[in-house]
Amino acid sequence: SELVQAPYPPIPITSITRGWSMLLSHAFGLFTHPDQEWASIKKEHEHPTRLYVAYVVILAAIAPICAYISTAHFGWSVGNERLIKLTEISALQLSVLTYIAMLVGVFALGYAINWMAKTYGAKEEHVPSNGIALAAYSCTPLFLAGFALLYPVPWFNAAVFLA
Repeated sequence: SELVQAPYPPIPITSITRGWSMLLSHAFGLFTHPDQEWASIKKEHEHPTRLYVAYVVILAAIAPICAYISTAHFGWSVGNERLIKLTEISALQLSVLTYIAMLVGVFALGYAINWMAKTYGAKEEHVPSNGIALAAYSCTPLFLAGFALLYPVPWFNAAVFLA
C-alpha cells in the first residue's frame, strides 16, 4: 500500500486562533459580496481540521444554543393555546443531538461532494478540503438563521429557515 502525502501541511495549534478573522470575514462576506467571497474561498485550500474547528464547529452551535434558550426558558405557543416549555434536560438533549446532526451533516455533504468530484471527473485540482469547504460555506445561511430560534414562534422560525 502506498502512502499519499496530503496537499497541505499540518496545522499548528496557534493557527486556529486565526480562525476568528476567517469566521467573521467569510460568514458576513458571503452575504455582503458573495462573488468576491467565493473567489477568495476557492483560493484558500484550508486544512479540513482548521476549517471545521474555526468555522463549522462554532457556527453550527448557534442554532442549538438559541433553541435551548428559547425552548427551556421562553417557551412557545401555537395560536392562542397555552405556553409550552421543555425541561432544561430535554432541551439540552435535543440541542446536543441537533448540534451533532449538523456537524455530521456538513461532513457527509463535504464527503459526498468530494466523491462526486472524483466520480464525475471534475476538471479542477482535487484537494480533499474543497468538498468540506463548499459544504461548510454553503451552510452559512442555515447556521446564521439559528439566531431566529430566540424568537419562539413556530411560523416565524419556519419562514426564516425556508427563506
